[in-house]
Amino acid sequence: MISTTPTREAWNVRGEKPRIPEGDRRNPIAFVDLMIGQDWGVTVAVQHQKNAGLIMRLPTAPDGGPGIRPSAALMAAMQLAAVQAVKADPVAHEHLTQTHPAKRRKVGGKRPRADA
Repeated sequence: MISTTPTREAWNVRGEKPRIPEGDRRNPIAFVDLMIGQDWGVTVAVQHQKNAGLIMRLPTAPDGGPGIRPSAALMAAMQLAAVQAVKADPVAHEHLTQTHPAKRRKVGGKRPRADA
């Protein structure tokens, strides 16, 4: 196996095609395609958090762990590209930053009866 260390110039990351998934979600997200260099791409989710602002969420593996493990420098470049792609799309940016009514889960409510 050959191991190479990519240089910072090789990490030309750009975000493309921000899109909002269908359906109503408790925490709004937008998906962004990131192209890293010319040969590799990944789709990430961007979410708005009250204290942190827009954040990028990486894909997850079937066991719940991280789906990819980028270096710190590549992760920063990916975060910047994803946030810039969302900010450049007015519909996606508005979807993430508008205030959403709180949707609370009903705890301890009546359960529907099963007719036997």
